[in-house]
Amino acid sequence: MTECLHMLWATLQGAKLEIGVFLLAATLHLLLFSSRVPSPKATTGKSKLGDDQRKPDSVATNAVAMARALKPLRTGASKEVLQNELANLLRDQVKEPSALQALLANVLENLGRGDLQLLGAVREAAGRPVTDLKLAQQLLRGYLNYKDRHEFEQLFAEVESQHGKKVPHNIGVLAIQFALAGDNLEAALARLRLD
Repeated sequence: MTECLHMLWATLQGAKLEIGVFLLAATLHLLLFSSRVPSPKATTGKSKLGDDQRKPDSVATNAVAMARALKPLRTGASKEVLQNELANLLRDQVKEPSALQALLANVLENLGRGDLQLLGAVREAAGRPVTDLKLAQQLLRGYLNYKDRHEFEQLFAEVESQHGKKVPHNIGVLAIQFALAGDNLEAALARLRLD
């Protein structure tokens, strides 16, 4: 009987210890993390950063609007129709070539995949040479997908003339993929040595 009472006492002490550790952990959690709850004053809508920090990026907004307008024409439309539509959409936009190319890069990114006519219309609207690396990457990726060797090599030569033989890595990778797609192992190995 004494043994049974001793075992019951040990069980109660173990339970007390577990309950005590739980209460200690809950108290510590409350003390440490209670200040992370946002106060009602912080949700009034006023920003500590200022109103100008919360305005959407105008380039991204314009790119999304242009992408929505071009989406129905993304596949199947002729290059001339796409060029006219792009010219109409770009009429009110920035005229500086670098800003225009950045806008067109965002438009291509928002459209996702288009056809060769869309890529050609964007390339014509961007002007020559293509100096924006994001736009160059988007166009090169499109030419790679459609296996348009002539346009790919022409645009890659423009990028290479601007940056020398040390083109950015993401564009160099596209050149390697293009060389491998054309079963040109020597060109791919040469590009690997340059990168």
